[in-house]
Amino acid sequence: MTCPKCNGSRFSTQESMYYPNSGRNVSKFVDLFGGGFMTLLGIGILWVSIANWGEQPSGYLLVTGITFIVLGGPQLYKYFLGEKKTQYQHTCLDCKHRWLER
Repeated sequence: MTCPKCNGSRFSTQESMYYPNSGRNVSKFVDLFGGGFMTLLGIGILWVSIANWGEQPSGYLLVTGITFIVLGGPQLYKYFLGEKKTQYQHTCLDCKHRWLER
């Protein structure tokens, strides 16, 4: 592979993942940790509300727990099972030209 601008053969490459449907880069923090945190928080809220169901049922806690699961679940699904593709960003070390290869 050579640089399309100066035909140099020295370049650096950075690899990243993206979602082909939206074109957005895969973010481990947002998709994995954010979705996982919201899902676990929703499960915890549901567990606490069901454990205390006999004393005083709280519809607000049930709705909150289900909302967190509904918001966090798709992020986890998209991260683990969604379609992801690899893209490479090359930078020529001679002329500093950058190009993207998908």
